[in-house]
Amino acid sequence: MAIAAGQRLGPFRIVDRLGEGGMATVFRAERVEGGFAQRVALKVLPVRAPNELAQALFARERAILAGLEHPGIVRLIDGGLTEDGWQWLAMELVDGERIDDWVRRAHPGPGVIVAMIRQVAEAVAYAHTLLAVHRDIKPSNVMVDARGRARLLDFGIAGLLDEEQGADPSIGACTPGYASPEQRNGEAAGVATDVFQLGLLLTDLLRIRGESTQTKTMDRRIDADPDLRAILARATATKPTDRYRTVDALIDDLDRWSSGYPVEARPAALLHRLHLFWRRHRLATAVTLAAIVTFLVLGTVSLREILLARDQAEREAATAREISRFLGSVFNAASPNVSRGQTPSVMDLLAAGVQRLETELADQPAVRGELSMVIGRVYLTLNEYEQARPLLEQAVVLGRADPTLSPLQLAMRLRLLGVARQWSHRPVDSESAFAEARDLLMSETGEPAARELNVLMRNFALLRYQQGDLAGAVDLQRQAVDRALASFGETSLMVARGRANLGQFLHNHGDESAGLRLLDDALQQLRAQLGETHPDTIAIGGAYGGMLIESGHLERGEALLEASIATGFDTIPQQSPWYPLQLGHRAWLRMMQGRLDEALDDAESALAIVERLPDADDLNSVGILETVGEIHLRRNQPEAAIPVLRRMIERNRDGRHASRVDLGQRPLLLARAYAAQGRCVEALDWLRQARTLIAARTLPSHRLRQAALAIEATCSRLEPRS
Repeated sequence: MAIAAGQRLGPFRIVDRLGEGGMATVFRAERVEGGFAQRVALKVLPVRAPNELAQALFARERAILAGLEHPGIVRLIDGGLTEDGWQWLAMELVDGERIDDWVRRAHPGPGVIVAMIRQVAEAVAYAHTLLAVHRDIKPSNVMVDARGRARLLDFGIAGLLDEEQGADPSIGACTPGYASPEQRNGEAAGVATDVFQLGLLLTDLLRIRGESTQTKTMDRRIDADPDLRAILARATATKPTDRYRTVDALIDDLDRWSSGYPVEARPAALLHRLHLFWRRHRLATAVTLAAIVTFLVLGTVSLREILLARDQAEREAATAREISRFLGSVFNAASPNVSRGQTPSVMDLLAAGVQRLETELADQPAVRGELSMVIGRVYLTLNEYEQARPLLEQAVVLGRADPTLSPLQLAMRLRLLGVARQWSHRPVDSESAFAEARDLLMSETGEPAARELNVLMRNFALLRYQQGDLAGAVDLQRQAVDRALASFGETSLMVARGRANLGQFLHNHGDESAGLRLLDDALQQLRAQLGETHPDTIAIGGAYGGMLIESGHLERGEALLEASIATGFDTIPQQSPWYPLQLGHRAWLRMMQGRLDEALDDAESALAIVERLPDADDLNSVGILETVGEIHLRRNQPEAAIPVLRRMIERNRDGRHASRVDLGQRPLLLARAYAAQGRCVEALDWLRQARTLIAARTLPSHRLRQAALAIEATCSRLEPRS
């Protein structure tokens, strides 16, 4: 690849070459566009994109990888093509060293190495919950950063290479020395492959440590610790079915070993259990015996309470194991051996999981409640609100009956249920769920509760906005931002997201300058911390661009909106209900630019897609109809605009099918259409309805008031006729 220092790839300029591996050449690069500084590790993959399908697959995978947000996973920032057609990915640049080099230099003890692998395993387990598998875990893909934390690189890049070459995304590219038996045999790679590679990585690091310290060999060290030997043997078993079923199960056994408890991989005899207990509590044993004697003599502690606490801990551990087993079995359904050569979609796996909840876990309400919450939350991320709602309702019902569930956990389920109801157009039910969650969280302390309360307040504020209560939305969102600042500091992403929401509410509430300032601050912070291709950056960039245009800042607004739309088309799949919204954004932009024919083509294409969606998934038809109607008006075709706008009003009669609340602009648009035809009786009737909505705002929009006055002026010059 003829790539040299100074060359541009997308918004980045090459600084120097960092290294080369089997899957990519890696360069240090710096951002030269976007108005902020950013250094990245830029990987150029030995794969070209010869057709539109390959490029679409590449863009889809980039979107999946960009959604992996975990402190143990090196973040994907951007991606694209070189002038020669090579694929490139911009990753977070980690200041650190390979984990095997770190072991050779630092000489950590076995316990420290196990703890480091546990960090890697936590990142892998998180990705598995989002149905993403690594398949190439090896020393060169794990860095130890300057703070001593293990960071996992190249998540999913093996899958990117396979899909670009037309292969099954679960079979193919891997590193021979770390390939699992099923990969070497050309079979499907899934959860079990990641378990195998984690076990092999731990084995190699312990061996390297033994060699670098010139102590016992690895084999002797394992022989001296049969529990650790059993863990490694199970993780690296030849048959996938003989390994740990999930990465969480491997983590549990590593935790047991680290804490001196018997491990699941090796049945422990009574003598071994007593030895482990003594090793864990050498100094405390005498004190414990004395306490037991005191308990027996004085009776100050209830034996029943001790047994209940023990039973609760065992129930929680059993629940966690059953959840891991269930999710692992759902993953295994993706194997070609199980699915008869077909690769199930995410929706297929979710539907199968829901069906099995009732049949396999009918007698385990705690497990069923937790899994209902997990699957319901995945449906929410896919905008499948009607599928999410019954699952989350079940999770709440089961949670209320579960004495082991904490108030924070129940509040989280209630908030997710409120979101599902909110977008299923059940505002009253949504508000009751939010209110109950808020009451639970107000009595909780600690960072997790503070984060959950902040997200809840943002959900509550958006609900107020959707109900037309802009003053209430602004007040709640201000409180959320103030709380986030106090709890997490100025640089927190929670503060940036909160300011973005507050900026939009203020702009629509009439305080345009304050709203634009907040949106600008939020966008700069999101770009710096999440990158250009993150969904939050795309959404806020588009909203900010649209509001700049509405406020008269045309040049900058158009540039922002165009960039957001282009990135959105790269990252949002066409089957998503948000895809037609992107078309609608582009139609609106082209309309503002005077490109009316192109705008109408985009808007009608978006409308055709929306009309094919199930009613529950239609989130945007009202806004698209609004754009179509305004385009007709700008083309001096009020007769074409009126039926479109009447349909818009009818579809939005109960507040449905619109991601933006009606603040008076929709009946005002219809009044304009009637006035343009000289039908002033109807025009003034719709104008009265518009003014009722406008008057409900504390700070009515100057733009809407001017439009209303223009309609009155038009009709005052004409003889009213219907």
